Amino acid sequence: MAANVSFLGLNSSFDSANLVQQLVQLETQARVTPLQEKRTDLRRKDSFLDAVQSDVETVQTAIAYDTIKKGEASLSPKGVTTSDSDNEFLSVTADDDAVPQTFEVNVSKLATNTIRKSTAGIIVDRTSASDIADVSFKGGVTLSDGDVTINGETLNFANSTGTVADIETFLSGFTGVTATFNTVTGQFDLTGVTSLGSSGDDSNMISALGLDNAVITGGNVSGIQNLEAVQGNTLLSDIGVTGTTITINGSDITIDTTPTGDTLNDLITAINNDSTVGVAAAYDAINGELVLTNEATGALAMTISGDGDISAFNISGGGAETLGDNAEFSISTLNGGATLVSNDNSVSGLVEGLSFDLNKVTTDPIRVTIAEDPSGYKQKLDNIIDRVNSVIRGLQRENDSFSRSLISRIKGVLGGVVGTSGTDTYTSFIQVGLESEVATDTEIGFTGYKLTDSVFDEAFANAPDELNKLLWGDSSDPDNIFGGLSNGDKGILVQLEELLDSYTDPVNGIIQGISDSVNDQIQSVDNDIIRAQDSVQSYEDRLTRQYSQLDVISAQYQQQAAAAAAIPIAQ
Repeated sequence: MAANVSFLGLNSSFDSANLVQQLVQLETQARVTPLQEKRTDLRRKDSFLDAVQSDVETVQTAIAYDTIKKGEASLSPKGVTTSDSDNEFLSVTADDDAVPQTFEVNVSKLATNTIRKSTAGIIVDRTSASDIADVSFKGGVTLSDGDVTINGETLNFANSTGTVADIETFLSGFTGVTATFNTVTGQFDLTGVTSLGSSGDDSNMISALGLDNAVITGGNVSGIQNLEAVQGNTLLSDIGVTGTTITINGSDITIDTTPTGDTLNDLITAINNDSTVGVAAAYDAINGELVLTNEATGALAMTISGDGDISAFNISGGGAETLGDNAEFSISTLNGGATLVSNDNSVSGLVEGLSFDLNKVTTDPIRVTIAEDPSGYKQKLDNIIDRVNSVIRGLQRENDSFSRSLISRIKGVLGGVVGTSGTDTYTSFIQVGLESEVATDTEIGFTGYKLTDSVFDEAFANAPDELNKLLWGDSSDPDNIFGGLSNGDKGILVQLEELLDSYTDPVNGIIQGISDSVNDQIQSVDNDIIRAQDSVQSYEDRLTRQYSQLDVISAQYQQQAAAAAAIPIAQ
């Protein structure tokens, strides 16, 4: 309602503006406010119906009768037990298609990866005359001057800017020690050694030569570091690699072999970042070897080529490749128990519904049992019941005729009797464990349902097919896979889903019909509110005009009275 500027009462001592405001408020409370309250209640009702629709749909989703009929979901998930309880040797998983059975598995060999690596180090020839600055020390470090201890004797090395011969001379200066740079292996060989290094040493020579990682045998020791091996930061062009592409397992890796181009480390990164190659690459800077490992296991060859010269990698010859092993195993009920092979240690497709992970070569056969899992079935029913309870609680809070009717119909289905007693093993949900829950400390009483584990487990164990007929049977449905009840009744959960369908159908559903009616009422009330507000506005305008006229008359009377009071009275 638009606000009006009023000058009521300005020309008189009577507060007519306040009186008009109070009269308008009374009219609004009498005509507009009840309509607004009615609209609020209708909107709340519409929100409640939306919530019921949503809650009921969660029950329908949990039941999912069509998906069960189509075999897209299982009522009886399969459980797996094995004699390898910790899955140390074998892991087995079962899906809904698995068939209950028992068999034994032996694992005689695990699948491994094919590896291709350099048959010789990627090196630059060095001799005793080579500068120390040009050789490759372990970890790519620079040789430092300082104290070195061998056999408990400490000498000071001060020729780190010299040649390899200076290292030979220095090491041979220890009492009884002879040191030689082996130009065949690229390593330093020492004789007469009983111990290497001291905590007080401040030269890194022992570590840089790889002597600290080597085993001393009979006084002899050879450093593990090939001083001729190039480091990972060496340019491809510096080792003679040419071209722009290396192809591994059919996938192209682009390389830059210009004098300022890619290094060995860049090549390793490019291979590892390309998922199409299917290879893990590494560079062994100690021995100068490029190592490529197939990500897939099994006896799968690895191919490698380049559009230029890649011979420096020493990786193209047949001797560079060590084929991986295929997994070898047997399943007692399959192929006469004969040995089977697989490229992968994860095996599926041999036994319907089962997948195997071969973890370790077995010492004894692993006994595997696949069986119906009642806990999985009960979990599905518990899920349905929990969602039904949620619907009931929401309806009880509203407690109108619609809510009471739906609760009654749900209780009628779940607590009803189907089939024929004496012909069908089970004729009610109660027989297989359904119980009502009652809250004794509230006025509501019944609050929902629960499923008793022990009763259900016994019913499932005694007659699982009859249990399925009770809950899911429908002899009128040609696609039904559970058979029908003897008198043609539909299973309890089939009936429940049909009941809920009649409420949630988007076109003809009961909820939609009520919601449409509520929305029509909301629209009607909105129109009534507009008319009522217009009427109140007219009433306010009329009062304002009337009291404005009274103000004018009152002002005139006041003026006349003032004039009369000013006339002198004759004596």
